[in-house]
Amino acid sequence: MKRYIFIIFALLIITGCAPSSQQSVGVLQFGDFASLTDTYEGFAQVMAEHDIAVVYKNANADASTLMLNAQSLSDNPIDGVFAITTQATQAVINVFEGQDTPIVFGAVSDPASLGIELQTLGGVSDVAPYREQFALIQTLTPQVKRIGMVYRTGDVNGVYQIEQVKTASENSGFEIVERGVNDAQELAIALPSLVREVDAIYLITDDLNVSNTAMIVDGATKAEIPVYATEDGQFEEGILASVSISYTDLGRQAGEMMVKALNGEPVSIDLPRKVETKINGEVAQIMKLEVPDDLKTYIVE
Repeated sequence: MKRYIFIIFALLIITGCAPSSQQSVGVLQFGDFASLTDTYEGFAQVMAEHDIAVVYKNANADASTLMLNAQSLSDNPIDGVFAITTQATQAVINVFEGQDTPIVFGAVSDPASLGIELQTLGGVSDVAPYREQFALIQTLTPQVKRIGMVYRTGDVNGVYQIEQVKTASENSGFEIVERGVNDAQELAIALPSLVREVDAIYLITDDLNVSNTAMIVDGATKAEIPVYATEDGQFEEGILASVSISYTDLGRQAGEMMVKALNGEPVSIDLPRKVETKINGEVAQIMKLEVPDDLKTYIVE
């Protein structure tokens, strides 16, 4: 009998079914948006470099799916969780609170909005470099004085970003004109009047802006005003320029933090370490803008 048990155990090892010592982490991504996918790809690169397996879940911007995916991750034998966006992080906290599983987040604009302090919680915020963006707007389009912004009413992420922009705009010479809407239908109604009142549009990274970039750019183009953006994920939609966080590097930064957490080291809440300036050369030509010599190095065709 012992001989048969030994043979079965040996076969399990040969076929790869033996218990593995490889660490694994779960990833919960809120939706399939360029900045979030870049964040995941940067994180996944670091996991691959350290031979850490990844269990990936994407909620496709659906709140009920998000919670189901978070619960599904808890059913897996994982050693840590990476949550991408505020909504995903909140879902992970709801499911994993009280456990010792390290939680690392990425692309959370206001970590304080998570409303909880866990020793096992850390991550990388995606607070945008607003003052640098305003400096670019002043240099590239000096005629701009009034900047229009839209956000989803009641979205803590969007509301926080609007307040941060307004604070950063103090003493900049810009007037921020905001419109809060509930959904794309209300956005379509509010947009025509907004673009008539402002000299430029500035996109933030709440799901309303990211999901409806094409609509916003189309409305601004008809009004012959430029569109700037907090991040360059929708650059091909017709954004003029952006001083953007590198979301791929943000993901790598979060991945390096996860490796430390899996090794029992303390985690922290950090700011992104890499920022990129991009100017859409094609859009600049269409708008007949003369890009200053000191900015030409940032032109992307």
